[in-house]
Amino acid sequence: MTLIIAAVSHQFGFLAADRRVMLSTGQLHDDHQNKIVVFESRLCFAYTGLAQVGQQNTDLWLAKTLSQCGSSTASAAIEHLRESASRAFAPAFRTTMYRHAFVGAGWTLLSSQREYLPLLCWVSNFHDENAREIATPSREFSIGYRVLAPSADSSLESFGQRIPTGDKSKIYRRFRGADRRRTGPEAPIRILADGGAFGRGAKPMGGRQPSRCHHAERRCSTELRAADRRCRPRLAIVCVPPSEQPGTRVSRADLHHFRGRSDE
Repeated sequence: MTLIIAAVSHQFGFLAADRRVMLSTGQLHDDHQNKIVVFESRLCFAYTGLAQVGQQNTDLWLAKTLSQCGSSTASAAIEHLRESASRAFAPAFRTTMYRHAFVGAGWTLLSSQREYLPLLCWVSNFHDENAREIATPSREFSIGYRVLAPSADSSLESFGQRIPTGDKSKIYRRFRGADRRRTGPEAPIRILADGGAFGRGAKPMGGRQPSRCHHAERRCSTELRAADRRCRPRLAIVCVPPSEQPGTRVSRADLHHFRGRSDE
């Protein structure tokens, strides 16, 4: 499964996801798949699980679904995504209960607040309201979310491939430290990209621990990746800065790539 790391602070929201698609046989299908969609320049979503909904790539389905929401609020978008996913994935779930989740990170405006607050959210059929995995995936999708209170400094959560608890805690400590130093978005991005979760630290759902890739080259060719699955997958990270005023759209969502990974 795709590994997603969602992290927010009162400075930025981050969503990191690998771009690899594997076949059910274990063979590499695509190492350049887009899995992140930006909604209203305030909230970004990524998926882990099925790469297609019917005959359509999941990222395209996600973008179309969010565009049909009819509202620019985060709560409306999340609920619309839950309802749409429960309908669209029903045919696939008739024969096999796949695990699938949409994960969001960004900003939301609560009715009791005058400023946007950082938000982590998930629409999943195998997570509970506290982002813990449930033993048996459900046929229906459910919603979970975490709004960062003004008194809290940051929050980080992972979905999909399992990260050892110690590695996840280490990444969070480094992320929180960089945020407290107010180094800007680049340092937290490098921590998410190079903290080990998207390589030697990632643990597949099946439980087998992959070895670290020992190739000297930072960028591995598609052929080499197909022959050696230990290589780190290409990675995309979206950074969403906060809105200055309620109702104001953010001007950009910066897409950053490191270690030779590209969006081309």
